[in-house]
Amino acid sequence: MCLRDLPEKTRQAAIAGRNSQRIFSSISNYFRESELKAKTGGFLLAIDIGNSSISCGLFKSGALKHHFSICSNEFPKIGPIINKCGGRNIIDKVIIVSVNPKLTGKLRVKLQKIVPKRSILVLGRDVKVKIKHQYASINQLGLDRLVNIYGAIRWYRRPILIIDFGTATTFDLVTKRGTFKGGLIIPGIETAWEALIRRAALLPKLEINRKQKMPLVGTSTVSCMQAGLLQGFGAMVDGLIERYTKRKGERFTILAAGGLARLIRPYVLHPMKLDPFHTIKSLAFIAADREKRSLHG
Repeated sequence: MCLRDLPEKTRQAAIAGRNSQRIFSSISNYFRESELKAKTGGFLLAIDIGNSSISCGLFKSGALKHHFSICSNEFPKIGPIINKCGGRNIIDKVIIVSVNPKLTGKLRVKLQKIVPKRSILVLGRDVKVKIKHQYASINQLGLDRLVNIYGAIRWYRRPILIIDFGTATTFDLVTKRGTFKGGLIIPGIETAWEALIRRAALLPKLEINRKQKMPLVGTSTVSCMQAGLLQGFGAMVDGLIERYTKRKGERFTILAAGGLARLIRPYVLHPMKLDPFHTIKSLAFIAADREKRSLHG
């Protein structure tokens, strides 16, 4: 059960601080009914702390077994959720990637109380990730982007264009030889929508339509807004893919990652490999790589 998988009104209620107990109960029940009740140990908890949400995945032997996502301002609920699924009895290691330093420190303190005497690794501080690059300021590259690139290089046919749909939409280009060239940072789908309804006084205050595909031509103010956002974003993605393809003269593997990847996928004409969990999967892969290196010197 993932917060983003819940009905829109329920999700928005959680963001506003209402009905959060229902969200908590749904996730807790999911864990209680799962194989985690066996409490066999050996699980890795991968946590991706974003600007607006926190995504978590429980891995066993490299495979993603369970996942959940909550709003960043609800981070205190992570503790009870992890405890409900067996916490200290099943989790051997935690690895964190974050673009929110203040929240990282708070969460790390909380995790130390939940999974004592376990290894809690924070990317950038405890774990360094190296990639081949031609980026002018690699030390300023967002760690979430770095994680995405690391995983994509190892799993997908190159050249690769990684598009992560989150608070910001990021494009990252990796060459056939596995070198990161650079990319783009664009306001995200929800960020653009919130800016529109906040700054345009006469437009209605609406939620993004996630239930049906919007037409190319809106026939009312509401449908024009909804279609404009989603069809417009899809066209932008297609247009940028075309520009990259023409510039490089070769076809890319297009990877769609991030929490909003499923929302935008129907509006993009180019074939894309959809993996909303790419970041936490890549985190787990980094943890496994680190373990192998320590075992083999």
